[in-house]
Amino acid sequence: MYLLEETNKILLFAGLSIDQSGRLKEVSRAHTLTEVDQRVNHLKKALYDRAIHSEVRKYCIEDYLREDYYDAVFEAAKGLAERVRQISGLTTDGGTLFQTAFSQNKPYIFFNAMKTESERSEFIGLKELLEAIFHLVRNPAAHTPKVNWKTDETKALDILTLISFAHKYLDECHRIPGK
Repeated sequence: MYLLEETNKILLFAGLSIDQSGRLKEVSRAHTLTEVDQRVNHLKKALYDRAIHSEVRKYCIEDYLREDYYDAVFEAAKGLAERVRQISGLTTDGGTLFQTAFSQNKPYIFFNAMKTESERSEFIGLKELLEAIFHLVRNPAAHTPKVNWKTDETKALDILTLISFAHKYLDECHRIPGK
């Protein structure tokens, strides 16, 4: 990772960047060392300062560091559904996935005993948080042309922080045995 970052610092002056898979991509050209440092280190520091979950970084780091906030939040949101599919073994998407995985009667996922009102409320809250993220982020991004979807770094960081919060709950989730 260090070598890739150092190489990208040089390539930014030519308007290029190498992604995690080794492909060369065009990006906006940097004009000063300060700009390179800010683009490479400032954005990473912002994610670090907010303790963004590794699952979020996995899906969005390249887009985020390119300042492509549309794709960064879109991919991170889709990563939530992928994570629920991995935990639950389900293959559906969106609301259907979350409602089935977190069904109160026949859940596929658990993270508490759901014996008290507080535990049931927390369980339902996670399902509703996941659905809300899809309604607020994934669905609009999926149905709005990129040129019409405007967001800035602060809003993107807020969205990524919310997605990170959901992943931290998913860290505690397990598949119901036999499902």
